[in-house]
Amino acid sequence: MLVLGFDSNSRPIEMFVAAQEDAWVIYHAMTPPTKKFLSAIKRAPRKEI
Repeated sequence: MLVLGFDSNSRPIEMFVAAQEDAWVIYHAMTPPTKKFLSAIKRAPRKEI
């Protein structure tokens, strides 16, 4: 799942994560997010987690 998060300094972070039973596994994290990632997030349906 692609997600956009924020660090403690309010910087946006691009993340690729997987939900486990009791935890989140982050496979990829990068700041600042790429233009391609932001474009994909804008087109994707919204879902709060």
